[in-house]
Amino acid sequence: MSLEAPLRVAVLSDLHIGSPPVVGAFGHDVGAFARHLDGLLGTHDHVVLNGDVFQCDHGLRWDRDAHRGALARAMAAHPWLCERLDRPRVHYLRGNHDDVAHDVLGASERLVLGVPGAQVVITHGDQHDPVIGRAPGISAAATWFSGRVRRAGLGRLASALEDRDVVIKAGRFGGATGPYAAGAAALMVETGAQVAILGHTHIPEHHALPQGIFANPGSASLGHFRWVSVDLAAGDVRLMDEPAA
Repeated sequence: MSLEAPLRVAVLSDLHIGSPPVVGAFGHDVGAFARHLDGLLGTHDHVVLNGDVFQCDHGLRWDRDAHRGALARAMAAHPWLCERLDRPRVHYLRGNHDDVAHDVLGASERLVLGVPGAQVVITHGDQHDPVIGRAPGISAAATWFSGRVRRAGLGRLASALEDRDVVIKAGRFGGATGPYAAGAAALMVETGAQVAILGHTHIPEHHALPQGIFANPGSASLGHFRWVSVDLAAGDVRLMDEPAA
């Protein structure tokens, strides 16, 4: 999907809002987060929620119908977010943990914003995850296990295990020469964009590549207000981070 406009774009990723009865890793006061989104809408032309907005795969069953049910429960529990998702300047892209949002809500795989010569391409980034690509069963099993731990009420343990996984993968796959940077470079070549934003890894990154700027906002979960602010007219891409309350 491509949209043209004079643009300042805010990109948030990986909120991981849980589906009742499982408490996800979101960790925000919903009123404070709603005000944060409204503030971004006041200072940017578009706000993009770049995948893994909802955690749809922590249920007991691992199938598409179960994921649809989890998405429905999560949305029913968070009408404040659903109301904002209906706004024309708010865009929802699917991630690997809420891929079912593509079927249910029409969440796109990719979004290009801007005009030729000043464009940003945005996608979740799981397409460039070597573990998912080479061993999807292992990745799915790890997610299922994390869901069991959270379902048992051990959210802190689940977050600690997930954070350890994030750090290990960042060491192996992050940086300007890793597979995510390579994927961002390929996207910029394919679309003609000057900026590529990926999420998924939970690690903030900002790299000037020969093809343009690659950035990752990190995860807006665990109570953190993290996002990327893109000013296409000025060619400015900034990582933004406010600490958890």
